[in-house]
Amino acid sequence: PRVETDTELIARTRKELTNQFSGRLGLQYYSQDNLDEFDNDFIQPSYFLRFRIENIYGSYHSLSLRMKGRKNIRDSNLHDISSSSWNNRTYELSIMFDNPNSNFSYNAGRIIPSQVSGLGLMDGISFEYKLHEKYQIGIFGGTEPDYETSSYSSEEVKSGIFLTFDNRNLQGSRIRTTGALLGVYKAGEIDREFVYIRNSYSYKSKTSFYQSGEININRDWRRDKSNNTLEISNFQTSLRWSPVRAFSLNLGYNNLRNVRNADNRTVADSLFDDALRQGFRAGCIFRLPDNIRFSINGNVRSRSSDNSSTYATSSNLSYTDRRISLIRFNGRGSYFSNKYSEGLQFSFSANRNITSDLGAGIEVGVRDYTLISSSTTLRNNWLKLDADYRISRSLYLFTFFEASRGDGVKTNRWMVDAGYRFR
Repeated sequence: PRVETDTELIARTRKELTNQFSGRLGLQYYSQDNLDEFDNDFIQPSYFLRFRIENIYGSYHSLSLRMKGRKNIRDSNLHDISSSSWNNRTYELSIMFDNPNSNFSYNAGRIIPSQVSGLGLMDGISFEYKLHEKYQIGIFGGTEPDYETSSYSSEEVKSGIFLTFDNRNLQGSRIRTTGALLGVYKAGEIDREFVYIRNSYSYKSKTSFYQSGEININRDWRRDKSNNTLEISNFQTSLRWSPVRAFSLNLGYNNLRNVRNADNRTVADSLFDDALRQGFRAGCIFRLPDNIRFSINGNVRSRSSDNSSTYATSSNLSYTDRRISLIRFNGRGSYFSNKYSEGLQFSFSANRNITSDLGAGIEVGVRDYTLISSSTTLRNNWLKLDADYRISRSLYLFTFFEASRGDGVKTNRWMVDAGYRFR
């Protein structure tokens, strides 16, 4: 029989998903009870909603919504109960057209341009056109929502153009490259203009590489603030190598500088922090026999304006017993050190599936912090209990209770999370 092409397979799958509704509604109640003399208590009810309707009436249009809301309530012996109004934020509300038989697609509404990370939310529209099986060009434009209220705002305008290259072969390798020219403008003036570059490579499940970077283009007032027309402001890269299933190695590097924009352009050069921040990280995972897994990670971060660095390392050992019911034991240790303090943390947890729908867990841990300037050591410990229950295929319930005690800490926390999954 004739083998389906990728385009035919996608078209058939989209047809099968016509008018399919998916998503999740979650309701959460969080409480923190401080038992010290000030009795600073905190309560936060919240909700989360995400849904998507695929291929509406066979039109290849899909509708997506993603939003959150929360309310903060505070109470203490020093003041009366204070309550904030509900903070409702819409992170996505968009209509997308994506016909696999067409070279043209678009996404409109509150969106994040899919090919450009780091630009944030935008109320606008993005167009994409497939030039070739491997090449795609796109253009987008819109305004940034108000940061505090998440409502529409026309103060800040974003626009850009991008080109992507995507090549995969039957041997399991894939190369993806994106280049973009982006601009952000505020009150009619340049806020920031930059070039965005992203590259990735993967080979089966053995090797993956990722790199992204941003190069500022300094024009107008930005040129007056800088000695360079072009300057790198953000760069990161990571590598994962897994020659065998039992072992994987992860390496990473990143650096960044604070960027001049319309909001901080009047800050004096002597007060503006443009120091280079960079960090290195490395880690490996060992998958041992009998469902034992061990990992160790470390990283170091530094600033060009500071002679000291921050160091951190952590290790994790876990064991999963699948013979009777799913039981998992996990031990974790971590350490950090910088010019102001250093600390150690150890924890142990156990989780078990009591039935196919009910799970429970317990965790105990201890933290030590030492303030270097005064050689003062603070210690606290905690006990945490949690449970999750799948009421039905769509309904679930999760809760936890945590008690923390020690130097300067005497707190009880608990949370209940109930949700419904649309299918």
